[in-house]
Amino acid sequence: MGTALYVTTKQFCKRAWLGMLLAVSTLVLLPLVFRGLMSLQKLDAYGVSVQPFDYYFAFLGMSWIFFFAICMYALRDCEKTLFRLPVSSPRIFSGLVLLTAGAVMLLDLVTNGIYRILFFDQRWIVNDWPVLGPLLFLTTLLITGHALYWSRFSLSFTFLSVWGSLVAGLFYWFFSRYFPNGFHEASVPWRHVSLADGLIMLGASSAAWYQGAHGFGKVRSGTAMHSRHWQQAVARWNHLLTGKRVTPVSSRSALAHLHWSDSCRRPVVISGLYLGVLGVLLSFVLFLWRADSWNPLVAYLNSIGCVTSVLFLLAAMLVGFQIGDGINNSGRTELKNYLGGVPLSDHAFSSLLMRNLMKAVGMTYDLLLLSCLLSHVTMLLYFGANGTVMTMQNWEIYISVLSTQSVPFLFFSSAVFWGISTTLVSILWTGRTWFYFALIVMFGGLCVSFMLFSSFMSTESITGLLLGYLLILSACILGGTLTAFVVALKKELITRFTVLGAVLFCLLSGWFAWSLSADDYKSLFFSIYNSNFFFQETGENGLRFFAFVLLTTLVTPFATIPLAVSWNRHR
Repeated sequence: MGTALYVTTKQFCKRAWLGMLLAVSTLVLLPLVFRGLMSLQKLDAYGVSVQPFDYYFAFLGMSWIFFFAICMYALRDCEKTLFRLPVSSPRIFSGLVLLTAGAVMLLDLVTNGIYRILFFDQRWIVNDWPVLGPLLFLTTLLITGHALYWSRFSLSFTFLSVWGSLVAGLFYWFFSRYFPNGFHEASVPWRHVSLADGLIMLGASSAAWYQGAHGFGKVRSGTAMHSRHWQQAVARWNHLLTGKRVTPVSSRSALAHLHWSDSCRRPVVISGLYLGVLGVLLSFVLFLWRADSWNPLVAYLNSIGCVTSVLFLLAAMLVGFQIGDGINNSGRTELKNYLGGVPLSDHAFSSLLMRNLMKAVGMTYDLLLLSCLLSHVTMLLYFGANGTVMTMQNWEIYISVLSTQSVPFLFFSSAVFWGISTTLVSILWTGRTWFYFALIVMFGGLCVSFMLFSSFMSTESITGLLLGYLLILSACILGGTLTAFVVALKKELITRFTVLGAVLFCLLSGWFAWSLSADDYKSLFFSIYNSNFFFQETGENGLRFFAFVLLTTLVTPFATIPLAVSWNRHR
């Protein structure tokens, strides 16, 4: 066991050390730069909070995502190695849990230790920035994640109902530690971990440990199997998604169908269906949370707007990452076998993949819109039965909100959703890991350097620096877009009709951006312009120009994706 654990730990550390370094550096550098920006006199006058606890949940969310992503990356494709170890399955699973839990605890303690040295005194780290409770819960959540991962090969409706309730109950219990007086009151730090809290987390961890070891043993022995009812449900669902299986009329149609089944259908189901259902379920939670507010309807509309925005952003990133990573083999060394030897030109090949991408993005967005509609219908049925809530005045507020925000929401959400997902796909379809890191370093360095320079400048001088950085970023985006279209057209990866459509879209975007006005207090542009000190310092015309630049990125993937596919195909 010792030798096997040493080999696994060595491989884990070899894969994870760079991610650990980047995660801790990011979690420390961002608040360090933000502290430098505290010197700006107008910072707290434009809605930017300077209280550390206001960013506590953001720190928890970012750090947990980073730590889980590091563990998942370090353990990917480890099944074959683990299955061959001459050790019993429970001991292998226990070694995995101890390895990942130790790594996560080390990262969390190192990050909070640096926070203690740089930002907080002893009182803050004990009273207002608690470490013990969230760290124990993170460990419990990690063990539960191991159990769910190895149990996914033998699913049943009973398992989903039991463990889904357990996970939901764990999160409800965790957040209730910060809202001891109810969720309608302000949050307070979780300073004391009681014996009951420790026993709850210990019981959940023990149950997850047993379930995970049992599931790992079944997978290792080859006896893992879904329940009969689950298999029937999956078969019916696949039939509903794909329809009747017909013989493709051409090799191109067969390739499109195969690529859709292999890379696109899963992101649509996860990002569109599952997140849509999650949005509807969260609407019920918001009903209960906002029931005691002074105006439950207005409070619900504000809350569901934030939840919907987060779900759309999360879905866009999931679609981009899953589809973007779907055409390459493990390790991104080459295209998958069924794509690598396709007898199609680069233009035809990229057009086929682009059509599937547009179909997947459109279907995912439509499913999310459907979930929003179901949430509003549920809200109307819920509040409509209560005459004290749905008064005539509240009906007028609701109709006014829908009439003024529906069109801007559809335009803004569709643009952001398309821009994020297709940009990620165009980057990932290059198949070059060094290219990903180069872009991250370039744009991340641009943002961090701006924050560092601005922290040493007076408030009056920051406007010129901000405009200069925006011009540099805009020049990079516009220059990159123009270069991509010129190179793609020269290599005959796109047609002149595509270029003409992009030019017309850019002209329309310029007219639209110039028509934006910060005088209409009901407009989305007014809300964005007055929401932040930096936006106001940019000026109305500067923000219009940057809006035009961002709109041009919506057509950039029509040139960068064919270039990325060609680059990936001919390496």
